[in-house]
Amino acid sequence: MNNKNRQHLWRGKWISDHELEIELSNLKLHLGYWLSQKKTQHQDTLAACDLLSIRLLSDKKLQQKLIETLVQNEVANNEVTNNALANVENIDSYSSQIMEIANFLRADNLKLKLKRELSIPNIFEDPFDLKKIDSLHGHNSWNRYDSCNTYEGWVSLGLVTHITPGNVLSVGALSVIESLLLGNINILKSATNDHFSPKILELLLECDKTNLLKDMICWVDISSKEQSTLRKLLSVSDGVVVWGGDQAVMNIRGLIGPQTRMITFGHKISFAYVSKKSTNTLANICDIARKLIIDITLLEQNACSSPQIVYLESDENGEDDHGNQSERSTLEQFAIILAEELANYSREHKLKRTPMDMEWAEITNVTELHRLETLLGKGKIFADTSAEKNWRVLLDYSSELCSSPLFRTIWVKPLSRTNIIKNLSGHRSYLQTVGLSAQPDETWELSNLFYRAGAVRIRPLGEMHNSYLGEPHDGEYALTRYARKVSLAVDTNVINRAQIGNYLSNIRSDIHPSVFSSEKSIPNILTKEGFQSQKIITELQQLTFRSGGSSGKAKVSTFSYDDYHYQMNIAADGLLAAGLDPENDRIMNLFYAGGLYGGFLSFFTILESLRAKIWPMGAFQDFSVVLDTILEFKIDTLMGTPSYLNHFFRDPLVANALKKYHGIKKIFYGGEHLASSQQEFLHQEFAVEIIKSATYGSVDAGPLGYQCAYSDGGIHHLQTKLQQLEIVGIEDNSLIPPESTAIGRLLFSSLARSGHSLLRYEIGDLGRWVQGACPCGRRAPRFELLCRYGEIFKAGGPFLHYQKILHAINLTAEIKKSDLLLFPLEMQIIILPLDGSNIDHLKIMLALAPNNSESQKELTELTKKIKDSILKNYWEFNDVYREGVITFDVTMVPAKNLVYTPNTGKLIKVIDQRK
Repeated sequence: MNNKNRQHLWRGKWISDHELEIELSNLKLHLGYWLSQKKTQHQDTLAACDLLSIRLLSDKKLQQKLIETLVQNEVANNEVTNNALANVENIDSYSSQIMEIANFLRADNLKLKLKRELSIPNIFEDPFDLKKIDSLHGHNSWNRYDSCNTYEGWVSLGLVTHITPGNVLSVGALSVIESLLLGNINILKSATNDHFSPKILELLLECDKTNLLKDMICWVDISSKEQSTLRKLLSVSDGVVVWGGDQAVMNIRGLIGPQTRMITFGHKISFAYVSKKSTNTLANICDIARKLIIDITLLEQNACSSPQIVYLESDENGEDDHGNQSERSTLEQFAIILAEELANYSREHKLKRTPMDMEWAEITNVTELHRLETLLGKGKIFADTSAEKNWRVLLDYSSELCSSPLFRTIWVKPLSRTNIIKNLSGHRSYLQTVGLSAQPDETWELSNLFYRAGAVRIRPLGEMHNSYLGEPHDGEYALTRYARKVSLAVDTNVINRAQIGNYLSNIRSDIHPSVFSSEKSIPNILTKEGFQSQKIITELQQLTFRSGGSSGKAKVSTFSYDDYHYQMNIAADGLLAAGLDPENDRIMNLFYAGGLYGGFLSFFTILESLRAKIWPMGAFQDFSVVLDTILEFKIDTLMGTPSYLNHFFRDPLVANALKKYHGIKKIFYGGEHLASSQQEFLHQEFAVEIIKSATYGSVDAGPLGYQCAYSDGGIHHLQTKLQQLEIVGIEDNSLIPPESTAIGRLLFSSLARSGHSLLRYEIGDLGRWVQGACPCGRRAPRFELLCRYGEIFKAGGPFLHYQKILHAINLTAEIKKSDLLLFPLEMQIIILPLDGSNIDHLKIMLALAPNNSESQKELTELTKKIKDSILKNYWEFNDVYREGVITFDVTMVPAKNLVYTPNTGKLIKVIDQRK
């Protein structure tokens, strides 16, 4: 190996033969270091592929350069010189190849490929995540892991070497990209003079924003004759991918070790089969012939899915030399019609590629040998007699499977149903596609026969080359061959399910919390109105939920099933972190249902994914029914909105019964804050042990954060598998860095949403970063959710805070001891302009306790204490009040007089009626 002009692409650099020798000599030494280096996430590989796809589709100059590269490769392989470019016909076919590559590289297509081939639940799943296998499987006494949590996942194979042929130039780069999706380091040895594969790989590296893919891609321009060089390369490979025939596979097999995984994609043979029922009229035979022409000429029989033989169904005794004349007449009639159709087509459409000398020699050899057979009455030949010799139909009365020399050369043979398996099964490892022409009532029977004989694809005639996204290749899923399946079992005597779920969640926890911190162009902030104005992709509108519940102005948000189920699975991990024990807790779902509200349904799906024990009650308004169910089934865990839970536990009948029951141990709430006073009340009066947020989320953006054992109040971990978070100023859009504790608006960017763009989405909440590492051990960033943006409002000039007003009232002991008010306090503020002035008036309304026997004197005295408490304990409020720029009054009303959202039951805390 000493060619001064030869260059190799090695981990992002072009190197010489001498430098390659050094790299290969040290390959074994360096490989362990390479494997230990940080590698790109599969999401980043998908992003690079998607960007390359966009470039291939939109950049006309790039398309032209790649077409020229394909043509030059074709010329080199065909050993054509001078004016070669002008002699290569149908340049459009090269453009079509580039479009096919671009379509393959689309992120959506690759995600679907990962989903199907690796059997992961949906397109957003990380294939490297360990997933708990079905908790309900197997309870046999011999199974040592009955009492364990068992997880399975995929890991990369390691170093994978790809050896590809020259007849399909896109194979090399695409083989590497498939392996990249599984996180492997890749070395490609493509055919000599293949300049297309390295060009595609170079373009992919240009599209990689992480700059990590370069360390996972090498391309070496070496010949298969350089055995010592190949041996150095293959001796340390964990997997070797070989595209080619039997001889190529055997040559490589002799160079690898016994522990190296051999991944072969060899030559295959495909054929058509025409049943008797489908040839009952001359018109049907002509139609079959025209469809067969499509399959023959589309790729000039150079693809594995191209037909080389067309079998006509025959009687069993018509398949030997003594077959009856009727059978032979039928075969000859079909061959003549097929030859006529082929001749008509070829007059207008020349061969897409002129055969090379060796290919012409093979065509001549096969044709002449069969001509000798015709002298013995064993067949006939129908061929193009013009100088071009564009086509030939070889009629053979035997049923033997044989290959065609291609380039519009097709065998016509008989084959009975009873002999399908007997005739074909000896070649079962070579069979691929069957183009089937049959009636509906015989399709299933024939398909089963061909599958048993060894074929792996059945297609209608005229569609033999058609494929679908994620289709198995030659009967196998390619991606499973580029990876290893691993399992983890943890004894529950050492660690419980909730804990192991904690450790396995948040794989992407090291992501910087500001998604656009390094971007040159930062997208505009997406408002609720902007999100709602986005055009809905109809195909992805599979679930529709009501959105905007906290404002009372209902909108809708749509999801695909992949969106929904992935988000619910991640939210389930968060619920485990918060302390739910799905194996032992007896859980009643009290979230609101109906009216397109997603709360009840979402938590039902979350609990179902955990195989938890559920009583799906919903926010049932007859508290006695809910109470009876709790007591009858010994429910110990409740989930619901704080508004509903507050009214439920404050009901006298419920309160008395649950205090005696003392069986409610856990409460998980969602949709709004659960005040600290309410939590204290539940702990003290009902002995509730765990009170946590079930999840922090929104209908539009999905799950946003989760709590752990060390999270109190509004503190949450960021759901890093689903979201990235920015916090920006309240009055401007300046970014608040993660090391700051300043309060700002929360902007979320969704990592797992199809059909909608959710970048820098303003959720409507205020919060701040939480500093320091969490004692739970998770590295996911923490933030404190404070309140809805609407709960901080401008009145009289400065910002006032709903929660601070509420806190100021609670600081007065006499108010807290009063039995007139509903505790924890339910307060609603209505902002009104005073007529004829610029002064704002705040109408502060508080809910009365049910069944109270208040007098007007008591109400008046309590009202004065509340007003005094606000002014005494909230000095900013006192300042603007004393300056005369706001006025306010306090009234107490039955809870039913306050305004709640009809679909969720949430209290609307601030209603601004100013224009």
